[in-house]
Amino acid sequence: MNVSTLFKAIRNPLAALIVLRMLLTGQYYRFLFRLRRQRVLIGKNFRVRGPFDVQGPGLVIFGDDCTVIGSRLCPVTPFTHSASAVLVFGNRVVLNGTRFGCQQRIDVGEGSLLADARIMDTDFHDLAPQNRPRWSTTGTARPVSIGPNVWVCAGSMVLKGVSIGANSVVGAGTVVSRDVPADAVVAGNPGRIVKRLALRPPKRRTRAVCPAPTEHLTEVGGPS
Repeated sequence: MNVSTLFKAIRNPLAALIVLRMLLTGQYYRFLFRLRRQRVLIGKNFRVRGPFDVQGPGLVIFGDDCTVIGSRLCPVTPFTHSASAVLVFGNRVVLNGTRFGCQQRIDVGEGSLLADARIMDTDFHDLAPQNRPRWSTTGTARPVSIGPNVWVCAGSMVLKGVSIGANSVVGAGTVVSRDVPADAVVAGNPGRIVKRLALRPPKRRTRAVCPAPTEHLTEVGGPS
């Protein structure tokens, strides 16, 4: 814990207790997944509040500083539907009641915020059942890619084969069935671009910084 974090905890002890409880719950789920021998990899500072359920034979990866917030009505459910399925969350991703159905691959970029939405890379069932019971059919699957710092709002759906560019926003109740460029706001069914975002570039510090000796650099690994 650094000095800044310590001062924040002293100023707001209730918030600090909530975060501590979420971190402890994250450790509980880390232990639970290992106990169940599930293919779940979790990075540092994993925080969980409310119902959270991982099911399926695939691989689920959480980066560092990820947060999961669920409720009884909106649990967070990263489900995989095949042994080859891969569901990856980058660093600092926040899932708030989000549900996933992954048959092939779903990537969520770092810093993204996903609300009570449905993200799926498969149709689950064939459009043409060919005289078979619909339930026993298998639909088409194509990977889904959600870029960094994307906001997917409540009630929306992201369908198979979709790529969403960095910093974009998916409005509430939107059905995304085609690619979304970076820095765009989409809304409606099907989702259409309703606004372009003009983002300010980050300010650069002019202060010179002396490079550190290379022998002191250490490689940072992925989720453990």
